[in-house]
Amino acid sequence: MAKIRANETPDEHFSRIEKVRSHVAQIRANETPEEHFSRLEQDRLRQEERRENESVEEHASRLERDRLRQEERRENEKHASRLERDRLRQEERRENESVEEHEVRLQERRILYAQRVASTTEFNNFINTFCNKNCDICEKQCYPDQVANYQNVTPKPYLPTELAEKNVLLVCHRCHTHLKTRKTQCPPKAYWNNMRPGDIPDEIKVLTKAERRLLSRIIPYVNVVKFDGRFGQYGFKGQATLFALDIFEVTDKLQNILPRSSDETGLIVITETLENLNSSREYRISRERVYAALRWLIANNPLYHDVTVNNSARLETRDIIRVIPAETNQQQNTTEPIAASSTQSAYVSTDKKKNVSRILRASWHQANLNVFPEFGGTQCFAMVLANIVQAAILPPSRWTKNILDENMIEGDSIFAEIHYMTNANAQAFPIDGSGYLSIKTLISSNMTLSCMIMHLRSNMMMNGCALVACKITSMMVLLATHY
Repeated sequence: MAKIRANETPDEHFSRIEKVRSHVAQIRANETPEEHFSRLEQDRLRQEERRENESVEEHASRLERDRLRQEERRENEKHASRLERDRLRQEERRENESVEEHEVRLQERRILYAQRVASTTEFNNFINTFCNKNCDICEKQCYPDQVANYQNVTPKPYLPTELAEKNVLLVCHRCHTHLKTRKTQCPPKAYWNNMRPGDIPDEIKVLTKAERRLLSRIIPYVNVVKFDGRFGQYGFKGQATLFALDIFEVTDKLQNILPRSSDETGLIVITETLENLNSSREYRISRERVYAALRWLIANNPLYHDVTVNNSARLETRDIIRVIPAETNQQQNTTEPIAASSTQSAYVSTDKKKNVSRILRASWHQANLNVFPEFGGTQCFAMVLANIVQAAILPPSRWTKNILDENMIEGDSIFAEIHYMTNANAQAFPIDGSGYLSIKTLISSNMTLSCMIMHLRSNMMMNGCALVACKITSMMVLLATHY
């Protein structure tokens, strides 16, 4: 028999299996209920005996076959139909269960429900635990498990009156340990031990990182920050490198003339595109904020009593920002339009035969308060002036997206300078009540146009200043005529 089956073809094998299946089905259809029950019992006993004698490998193999068979069956059957059968089977099992089985099942469900509720409660308690406990002695903010109650039965002699009158003190572990000793001195970090710095004044609070370095009398290290591509809207992601300086040489002579020049801050920001500035104000410089903070420091901080104010200091954001496009981005062949590149020409030809081009946008508009938080929307004339000067230096057909961005930043810087000078002297520049700079009154009031030109020359590396001054004056007169 085994020899015959070994030599049979696939068709013969399939035919034989089909005949056996039909024969077994016919026998089972004609069997009585007693025979049916006897057959199932014999199959069950035979299966149990086979499972008891199987090895570990056979056991794992059988479970894997059953799992695959179950998955195949579930894939071929309708999901709703299977769920309905499971529900009916569950109901039938529950109807036939005894009172003890019913109670055991309910108890298991109660335990599972209690565990789920306890886990949820523990999670909610964990995420709703805040660092909102203040130590009465050092005023340190702590989590609830970081503080303890101290029974102030015999007040310590070094406690101030407001704490000595309390029966219970809420203290951190460090202060609690100190209170339990016999020491006669207060804890080192006690607030009455000259450890309360006080509130930070608004003039200092609003300073950016770059502005704080402008007012520092000592800069112990050079900070180089590099941003790859574009970084997040509310966060920074990049490399920061600190280069230590000789601290003895640095402190040998304190900086007596402040603010520092913006090219002496010891801070360098390297970015692939100026569009990154759309996400952050941390590296912007405002002349008004810098001088307001310096005046407060001289008046209130004894360490600044001998500082001399430099009213003509160079305070330019562009001095700390270096735009270095990524080499890999330049070498890649991309199918994106030229507008997506910050280093390609800002002009895109729309009709080469007629030599027609259209100008693309910069990264932002002048009213973007994320980039221009102080004067956004009012520095129109200053930005026009910056673009005119840039056009005299470099033909607009060669402008890139980064150059457009630089023009807008430079225009905002010019307006900030004008605004600062106007606050110091109301007759300096004609800024009207709405905050705009008037072109007509600027031309007619003999304003120091050369001052603004020199300002732009130093920033844009202008060549041929006299020629550029002529062009700018002509453009301004033309603008005033059509104003």
